[in-house]
Amino acid sequence: MFAPYDQDTTSPHEVDNDTNQESTSGDVITDSNFTYAQVDGASTMLSSGIPVTDTGVASAYTIGAVTVPITSSGVRSIKTIKARSKNANGTGSYDSSSTKIQVYTASLLALDDEADGITVSDSLGAGHDDDAVRISGFGSLSGDTPSLNDSSNANYYTDHAWSGAVTVAGTNEAISRFGTIKHFTTDLSSGYLPVGPDLNTGRSGAQYFTFAFRRTTMANFNLTMSGKVSGMFIAAPGTAIDSASGLNGWLDCSTTYGGSGVPGSDTGNGGNGSNGCAFNSGDRVVDNTTYSGQEFTFTLGTENATNATGNNILVRIKLESGDSVTALSID
Repeated sequence: MFAPYDQDTTSPHEVDNDTNQESTSGDVITDSNFTYAQVDGASTMLSSGIPVTDTGVASAYTIGAVTVPITSSGVRSIKTIKARSKNANGTGSYDSSSTKIQVYTASLLALDDEADGITVSDSLGAGHDDDAVRISGFGSLSGDTPSLNDSSNANYYTDHAWSGAVTVAGTNEAISRFGTIKHFTTDLSSGYLPVGPDLNTGRSGAQYFTFAFRRTTMANFNLTMSGKVSGMFIAAPGTAIDSASGLNGWLDCSTTYGGSGVPGSDTGNGGNGSNGCAFNSGDRVVDNTTYSGQEFTFTLGTENATNATGNNILVRIKLESGDSVTALSID
């Protein structure tokens, strides 16, 4: 409150940065000081620019709304803010807000860029030299290996590329947040600015991050990853793997390749008896194991990306609570 006599100051009220959240760093606002005139409320407390005697003594005085500028620095930060006032008795204690302010003004981190954040080596295969893209269309489908709808005609790379119009709330889509792909169940519609979607309701189970890249003349590729996941699967839609696989056209990266032929457990449809695609036992993605820059080699066996629709290869990552990925690349 304001005492009967004003403190000899031109900045009786200040709003400052408080505490960073989610392991981010950097300020979200410009620490700001405000004059008596700027904090004057709906019922003025001033007379000729000076606080009126006994303002805030009988009951609390509600100051006017103040505008605090977002930082002009390039940051990726989530932070709370705090405020305090001064009066003739001194400077009060800070009052911290529980609202988390989210600011992303720096350049995109790789995994936040769904368009080309996952690099694919230009020297891999032939036919294309572009990078991977995150794809949509699986968020409402359950399970590790959802059906590849009409895979003979679907070019996931071009027809299902991720965009800002994708609805994530209520789906099993994992979130790429501040450079990390993660299992994310936070309600951003309350206690956050700017207000976001409710990413808590209906999202407690496994979540998935699915991306596509394209190459020709390629049967094997390497994936390098840092992080911990609960599963990984690949697909080559439009190839013989569609019918050979016992997993709706997907192959399991936690299982070693069967050794010859087209991978897939359905021997009646040309499979070699195994849904595995890890080139050898050391290339298996082991659930709940933390990796740092680990390289895995996956194989399509005697199949080839040349035969896939649009030369697409899909990679699907499963994340349970506590799982996250901080780096991904293909070569």
